Amino acid sequence: MLIGREIGYALHRRHARHVTISEDDGKAEFALSAVLGLLALLIGFTFSLALARYETRRELVVSEANAMGTTWLRFDLLEAVQRDRARDLMRQYAVARLAYGLAEDSGEVVLAFHKADAIQARLWTELTTDIAPVRTTALAPLLLGPANEMIDIAGERTAAAEAHVPARLAGTLGLYCVVAAGLIGYLRGRYRTATTLVFLLVVLALGLVADLDMPTKGLVRVPQEPIAAFIRSMDAN
Repeated sequence: MLIGREIGYALHRRHARHVTISEDDGKAEFALSAVLGLLALLIGFTFSLALARYETRRELVVSEANAMGTTWLRFDLLEAVQRDRARDLMRQYAVARLAYGLAEDSGEVVLAFHKADAIQARLWTELTTDIAPVRTTALAPLLLGPANEMIDIAGERTAAAEAHVPARLAGTLGLYCVVAAGLIGYLRGRYRTATTLVFLLVVLALGLVADLDMPTKGLVRVPQEPIAAFIRSMDAN
């Protein structure tokens, strides 16, 4: 954007040698206001899109913790030996899912995901084996229903983590920022301090959008407290 401003200002000085240009001209002010207004609109739209994805990820963590808690309570319907085995696997699964949510890079995400997926498969096999003798009774859906919901939400979290602001939208927004900076340089290029501060604010806004859009990077992270609280409640029992 700084380079775009300097190019715009250079064009302004070159044009001013041949034509008298008034920076107070109403048409110039209208063009500048329109460009900055549209830039603000585009940033606001992109921000709302990234924020909506963040909220979806946060809500899914809460839903997964609730599904885990319901499944944990339904284990009381099993025989003592079966219940203890299932709860041991659930503890391991919850810890793995917490590690998945707290992972800080793609390598940690993949390792935690595969570990949780393997434990999930073992837990499902354990449950289906335990209820096989009573699979035609009302006990089967009581146990398998919340467990199935827990598995489904885990898949939804994976899909939500991989959903980002479309690359074409981000590229178009970046190009528009440069073009807008060029126009600002053409009309207000000599006010370098003021325009630099404007660019800084734009970059901070775009940085916040990027932070919200990357669940495993940056400073804005999806809270994992619901799952952590569930793990503490299991340990208390």
